[in-house]
Amino acid sequence: MRILAFALLSAVLTVVAGCGGHDDGPATPPAAGTVPPSALASPAAYTAFVGQLPADDMAEPLDLEGVTPPVSDTDEPEDV
Repeated sequence: MRILAFALLSAVLTVVAGCGGHDDGPATPPAAGTVPPSALASPAAYTAFVGQLPADDMAEPLDLEGVTPPVSDTDEPEDV
């Protein structure tokens, strides 16, 4: 009887211990087809974002509505 009670108690404690914590997980990525806010932080970040986009003629286009690329009056133009 004690072995059964110990096994049951161990199982309950294991289940309860697995339920704890506050794992919020990673932040949700921006919706596909949109420009993330981090890319609009600076001209260099925008250029890096555009440079990492795949050259795929079959992919959906980016939604650029309301997007104004960042500009700098002091930085030299960069190749895209």
